[in-house]
Amino acid sequence: MKPLPEPIAAFAQPSAHELVLLGCWTARGIGTLNHSLEALRFSDRNPVVVDGAQIDALDTAGVWIVHRVLKRLRVQGAATELRGWRPEFTKLLELVDEKIATSPPRKLRPQSALVRLGRGTVDVLDEVSAMLSFIGETTLASAITLTDYLAGIGKAPVFAAIIAIIGCFQGFRTNGGADSVGRQTTRSVLHSIFPVIVTDGLFSVAFSILDLCDANRNYRRSGGHRDSRSVDAFRRLRRACRRRS
Repeated sequence: MKPLPEPIAAFAQPSAHELVLLGCWTARGIGTLNHSLEALRFSDRNPVVVDGAQIDALDTAGVWIVHRVLKRLRVQGAATELRGWRPEFTKLLELVDEKIATSPPRKLRPQSALVRLGRGTVDVLDEVSAMLSFIGETTLASAITLTDYLAGIGKAPVFAAIIAIIGCFQGFRTNGGADSVGRQTTRSVLHSIFPVIVTDGLFSVAFSILDLCDANRNYRRSGGHRDSRSVDAFRRLRRACRRRS
């Protein structure tokens, strides 16, 4: 089975007043085309025709590149004319132009190095405080032992592998425009949930049979009743989390 050819975007300039766009103007197809377009030169103040009749596919990434070219021409004082564009491509270009026109760039006030350093330090201290609070609560309660930690950590790579495989599979099935990316992303999430839940259940059954979890052993030894210290520790941890939120 031969691999599918990579979608490629291209352009041609038959004359100083005409620009022809060809191929797949998508996130995968444009590549470094933006730099080549920046090097184009047009006659000043003369109408320029942008021919899109030979465009096979177009998404928001490609529209953004086209928008930048049209904007550069308008700044130079040249009128632009779209010729041969599909109605859906024209509508997408108009939508992007409208969004950019109605959303002026926000002017952010520059922050001094001292302010950035202070905010970064506060964020780090908050993370460290939350982590120490969690470790302290669980350690004092003796509710979670080293075996429980290792059991949870051991399952994480398996869950990650399941999610990665499903995500890659759905990613390779993406085609068309940007709407396909969102659709396949949603499918990846939905298709990953069930295998992860089933795998977690299998791990629980296996750990229970092999008697690997200290929590299960303590639960059976207590006759099916939770240790009051564990319950108190969980309540303290929950209150701490609420205070943090």
